[in-house]
Amino acid sequence: PQWSADGRHLYFTVQERGNVRLMRLPATGGAPDVIVGDRGSVGAWALGQTTVAYAFASPAGPADLYTKRGDAPAARVTHLNQALLADRAVAEVEALTFPSIDGTAIEAFLTLPLGRTAGSTHPLVVLIHGGPHGQQGPAFNHKAQVYAAQGWSALMVNYRGSTGYGQAIADKIFGDQNGGEAADVLAGVDAAIARYPWIDAA
Repeated sequence: PQWSADGRHLYFTVQERGNVRLMRLPATGGAPDVIVGDRGSVGAWALGQTTVAYAFASPAGPADLYTKRGDAPAARVTHLNQALLADRAVAEVEALTFPSIDGTAIEAFLTLPLGRTAGSTHPLVVLIHGGPHGQQGPAFNHKAQVYAAQGWSALMVNYRGSTGYGQAIADKIFGDQNGGEAADVLAGVDAAIARYPWIDAA
């Protein structure tokens, strides 16, 4: 967290269902404001007198530098990977929510394989984040994009214990380390196979 130059707001990031948002809270109390709420992840950020500068990774590409001044739209300052991505396809990422073994709603993100056709089938790779406290989301993921370019789908499950859901789901791992988490990942694989018939279940 960081106070604004005038001391009127406290700025901080929040992990929310796979995204990382930049928010601020008035010093006098009340509801927080979302400063950066786009689909993706805010990384490093800094406050100036009237401007917020931040790194942001979207589903379309790795992090670039942005600035935001007041209520004006954000301005993109860098295009670090523009030349690299100009002649490459970037795979789409879809969110998938499913009930796990005990009915807990768990969310996953599936990077779709490139080169799909009406009758094609594609392998599924599961990318498991560390932690258990942590999360994966729709922001550009280098490994998932490499797999997608090979025609493979990549599933990232935010199993119980992950951040971004709130304290109740984070606490579900107490006394059950690696039990429910593993079951959530397996339930995610089953849900992905059921939803996407082009995944090669064999």
